[in-house]
Amino acid sequence: MSEDSRKSFDVFELIVATLLGLGAVGGAWASHQGDLWGGQQQEAYGEASTQATLASAQYNHGVTRLMRDIALDIEAKKLVVEGLYSKDAATQERLFVIASYIYSQQMSDEGYRVIGLPPKYRTEAGREGEKHIPLDLLAPTLTKELATDKTFVAAMLREGNDGFAKSERTFEVGRKANETGDQFGVVGVLFTVALFLAGIALVFKSIMRWGFAMIGFGALVFSAVYLFKVPWAGSGGGAPAPTSGASAAGGTAPPPAAPSK
Repeated sequence: MSEDSRKSFDVFELIVATLLGLGAVGGAWASHQGDLWGGQQQEAYGEASTQATLASAQYNHGVTRLMRDIALDIEAKKLVVEGLYSKDAATQERLFVIASYIYSQQMSDEGYRVIGLPPKYRTEAGREGEKHIPLDLLAPTLTKELATDKTFVAAMLREGNDGFAKSERTFEVGRKANETGDQFGVVGVLFTVALFLAGIALVFKSIMRWGFAMIGFGALVFSAVYLFKVPWAGSGGGAPAPTSGASAAGGTAPPPAAPSK
């Protein structure tokens, strides 16, 4: 074999070895990124499940408070109507006292607000010196219906609905992480193809080896471009990491509804 042939052979091997090395490094990095995004996906899905469970409990609690306020409102209205039709002053006073107690001390803050009674009767200081809420304030409550008040219903169920919305946002973070991880899987396959072509080039002894080497180089370049187009975990691109704050994907959840008294 001549000196020129050995020199040409050495250059070719160097090129192919470089292709193999770069392809191996690129494939390993793509695999690493896929694992990182897979971890974010699992974390987000797990947190979304936890948030959904909590939201379900909050929603059920809101439904319970909602139904309790509606039942209290109906009972208080019955007492007010009975008092209005009663001819006995003592019976009237007793009925109005009980109705006032239901509204001022048993109903939730949101329900009391929707009914439209003055806030002062919610405190002992505000009720001091008065046996019950004045009739001119109790009577208008007969025209207010908690069950049909959309603002009241939304307020009572807000905490649970906000929890479900947060769970959905966190799940979306996991879905995006899964998609990004899949893209890195494709990148890994492309680098594997480049490695395959470079390896095949070493088998041939004819001019065809240069053809396979060039195709492998093209596959390597395409893989590298694809690798840099996909957001890397921790680089600030793509799906953000899930958080346990007000929002996992931006925005601020409204404050929780006031607890019932």
